[in-house]
Amino acid sequence: MCLSEGEARASGRATLASNFRMLDLSRAKEEGETAGLMQILVGQQSEQIVGASLLGFGCDEVIQVISTFMSTGARCQVLRDALPIHPTVAKFLRFLLNKLEPLRQCGPALPGDTKRHTGCVRIGCAATR
Repeated sequence: MCLSEGEARASGRATLASNFRMLDLSRAKEEGETAGLMQILVGQQSEQIVGASLLGFGCDEVIQVISTFMSTGARCQVLRDALPIHPTVAKFLRFLLNKLEPLRQCGPALPGDTKRHTGCVRIGCAATR
């Protein structure tokens, strides 16, 4: 089962999350395709990938890697430590998995919201602006 960020929050389970903007991805810059984001969710206790949201250059191939990996039930460290093919977008999974932080609860991102949510990875949250 693959969870969205909202479903992971609602579940109440301790979840780790990481985001990587395509704007910060050298391979996307090379291709001039910098719109998008990669997000991965990992169960803190199981250390298994429980969800991913990817949109952007090369993400069709990356999501295939993640979904196939999820079916093995292996811990995320196995994927993080794998030697990816260069040059691919999938090679950035290592960086994404190295940036995992606890998924924090936060309120809705409203225009003018100045409240800071330390460690929040919610797209649109005031803390990510």
